[in-house]
Amino acid sequence: MYKYNFDRLWNAVKRTALGREVAFEKDLPLAADLLHARVDEGSSILRIAGATYGNESRRWLIPASYTTASNASTGDKDTFPVMDFVTVTLIGTTFTTAGTTTALRIEFDRRLTQGSDSGRVAMLDGSTGFILSPSATQVIGSVLYKDIGAVAPVDLEPGDEVVGEVVTATTAGVGRTFVLVVPRAKMFADGTTVVLSS
Repeated sequence: MYKYNFDRLWNAVKRTALGREVAFEKDLPLAADLLHARVDEGSSILRIAGATYGNESRRWLIPASYTTASNASTGDKDTFPVMDFVTVTLIGTTFTTAGTTTALRIEFDRRLTQGSDSGRVAMLDGSTGFILSPSATQVIGSVLYKDIGAVAPVDLEPGDEVVGEVVTATTAGVGRTFVLVVPRAKMFADGTTVVLSS
């Protein structure tokens, strides 16, 4: 991070709408980024060095289990419990062993109850949540991914689960699936939770 002059930055920031959002010195690095950024004309997307603010808080879902041969056998699956209010932005898989013979297809389904197929929603929203390899062969280290956030982001709730299941296996291919999400501004009080007193 580059050095900044507090007074100079504060004088520049306090006269703008952003000044209402900056209350402490610790907020200034973000303010400095914003001052050096540009907003695309006709767009609400703020671009900074090729990235966008909005996905800076992305994180991956932690798998409950990883199969040892994911990608290699039809029916292999990885499960990702959801513990927060999040939106799925990207799904994908890696190759730790080269894939051969058949183009891999993995579908990411949404389970409405963890560990149960009751009410399972195919491909997250019925159509978007899948990845299909562009070719039958994939080298070690390949990463296949689909940016569903740009097309049809899917909101998940605590208690949901994402299942990445191999529908068409690629012979000998081994890898691991992943799911990237961003948090939503929703509180647990909105859900069907039981609040315990301390």
